[in-house]
Amino acid sequence: DILGEYSTNPDAGAAAFPSPSRTTVDQLGNVWVANRGEFGVSPPGGVAKGSIARMGLVIGGTRTDSSGTPDANGQYLAPPFQYSTCVDRHGATIAAAPDGLIKTSDGLGNILAWPNAGGVDTHGGVVTAEDECIINYTRTTGTGTRTVAIDANNDVWVGSNDTHEHEKVDGVTGIPVAATLFEDGCGGYGGLIDGNGVLWSAHTSSGLLRYDTNTNTATCFGFTRGDYGLGIDPNTGNVWHSSLFSTGIDGPCCRLYELDAAGNILNSYLQPFGAQGVAVDGNSHVWVAEIFGGEVAHYAPDPGNPGAHLFVGTVTGFEGTTGVAIDAKGNVWASENNSSTTRGAARIDPNAGPLGCGGTGCGAGYTVGAINLTVGLDAVGLDFAGPYNYSDMTGFVAIGATAPQGTWTVVFDSEEAGTEWGTISWNTENAQNCPATAEGREPPGTSITARARSADTEVGLAAALWIPAPNGVDIDPADGRFIQLELKLVPNDDSESPILCDVTIETGIQPILKGRMTGGGSVFTEDDVRVTHGFTLHCKFDDLPNRLQVNWQGHSFHMESLDSALCTDDPNIEPQPPVAPFDTHQGTGSGRYDGVSGARAEWTFTDAGQPGTSDTAVIRIFDAGDVLVLEVSNNLNKGNQQAHRGQPGDKATDTPTPGGCVLPGLAGEAPTSTATPGPTTTPTDTPTPAAPPGECTPTPELTPPTPGDKTEMALNIKSGDSDTGGGL
Repeated sequence: DILGEYSTNPDAGAAAFPSPSRTTVDQLGNVWVANRGEFGVSPPGGVAKGSIARMGLVIGGTRTDSSGTPDANGQYLAPPFQYSTCVDRHGATIAAAPDGLIKTSDGLGNILAWPNAGGVDTHGGVVTAEDECIINYTRTTGTGTRTVAIDANNDVWVGSNDTHEHEKVDGVTGIPVAATLFEDGCGGYGGLIDGNGVLWSAHTSSGLLRYDTNTNTATCFGFTRGDYGLGIDPNTGNVWHSSLFSTGIDGPCCRLYELDAAGNILNSYLQPFGAQGVAVDGNSHVWVAEIFGGEVAHYAPDPGNPGAHLFVGTVTGFEGTTGVAIDAKGNVWASENNSSTTRGAARIDPNAGPLGCGGTGCGAGYTVGAINLTVGLDAVGLDFAGPYNYSDMTGFVAIGATAPQGTWTVVFDSEEAGTEWGTISWNTENAQNCPATAEGREPPGTSITARARSADTEVGLAAALWIPAPNGVDIDPADGRFIQLELKLVPNDDSESPILCDVTIETGIQPILKGRMTGGGSVFTEDDVRVTHGFTLHCKFDDLPNRLQVNWQGHSFHMESLDSALCTDDPNIEPQPPVAPFDTHQGTGSGRYDGVSGARAEWTFTDAGQPGTSDTAVIRIFDAGDVLVLEVSNNLNKGNQQAHRGQPGDKATDTPTPGGCVLPGLAGEAPTSTATPGPTTTPTDTPTPAAPPGECTPTPELTPPTPGDKTEMALNIKSGDSDTGGGL
């Protein structure tokens, strides 16, 4: 499905026809786009400049109108989201205050206005962009930008086809980084960054650039190693470079080159056609797109000659191929320049099609591959799309070769504005979260790092400042109801992955536990008066239903409203089995005493497991005149009180649970990130695959800090209860 369509520069800006071309996905799922037609002067009286734009990603949410009312055809998305990097900049109009919604395109042809009144965004910025998933528009030094490559820090390197100027743009602010501009007379047509921090940038008339961003040293290789598309093997780190033209030694056509980290030629192979885009999948299979053609060539490791590749065959049936890229599931995507309402992008199943190498399977059972999906990119009545992108349009290079990693992102809701957040910790080996066979760990050379940000609205998170969150260290993000936590898992050189089993977030104020207590029975007062009671009481007063009935000696109390609730876990009470995160319910409620409204009740009920005779009940009833009419405190004589996790019918735990803890790409699998829903979780949540047998499935817990008596608690009081001093 096409999720959105966006402008890449403001109306009446420097380029009337920006001609967006290269598209590259960063580690967070954002898309950077190079405007190859941008060349206008900026700033006024300055020099000609190019431009790039960044589009954010939102997963989940509910389509609504401008008021937040659900509307399947609405122009807005309301939280909760599984994941979002889009920024709530305004309300129904650009001048209106942020409204807690994300206004954004809902699909093909739905392009929101970017009026650029007064030219406010001409020289950079997105102030007047109605679409809140357009998060950056940046003017670059070089005109006719083509190269857009993501580095290990998630910054973007931009190269000019016209001037060969390259520079780094900050991945957080979207602003060019000072003192990173260079020009060495080659490259700028398309590129990538390898795992050593080396920028490779191709050019059809000046040749290949190799620029080490660590030492700021450059080498121009000319046309001796190809002249067009670039790909990188996530397993070896070798760079693959296609040829658009013949060099004279290639016979009727051209060659495909495999280069080592220094740029030395390891192997070269005859191409069946002049080629553009190149992509290498997680199995080291190489896919090469014909220039505006109908084929994609497939090369694979030679089973009889380790270190070499052989030609498997060509996948046919395309409409003007230009770029190729690999997705998180190992599928191959090809952009089709001859777009229409039915064509524009095509997906290849690499495990389909006939056996390769003339039907032999190449001695390894290789299949050629076959198209299994096509997507039309031309909206009816709108201009010809003509996609020409052959950069990292899925983000596979950024997280598979440039910086191999997986990320898991989750948002917690404290349900209270202004929450003060504290320590974040993980892999504490909580037996409730990690199976006995699992162990959260960080093998030598691997790492798990975290960062966090907080805001009072979920959509406000995208604009909040990330801060580092070291394991077990108290952090101090801005106070807010929501906190977003991102954990990054990085493997070592042997492809060992760290394993995440549990995550705990502490707060300066107690979070609200989800759960309820039900049951009842009879207890006796000191005067041997039998008191019977029955109830259903939640830890949150606005979770329904909530009921309490107390009867004694011809009198009765019937609760009409639950006014406060306090759920605690007393370490001296050990119900078997422990089916809920608490064992004690304290609360207050108002209702009718002997049919007269205005009465109130206070209680403490405990669940000490089976049989119910170890459960206790403390009940105090006051009439409408606030006179104490009943007080009882004793073990149950008959009956049972039961604490429950969640609502009736709930199958989930009290906290979000990601799908697994070994993220793809960290142990030989195709990588995934928050960009390629997963994720997470998640991102999901960034999406994450299920854990392998014997590994853990992490269960992040929203765990409160431990008071002096080590009783975990959650207080939930209606606003306006002044006698309690406020509430959570």
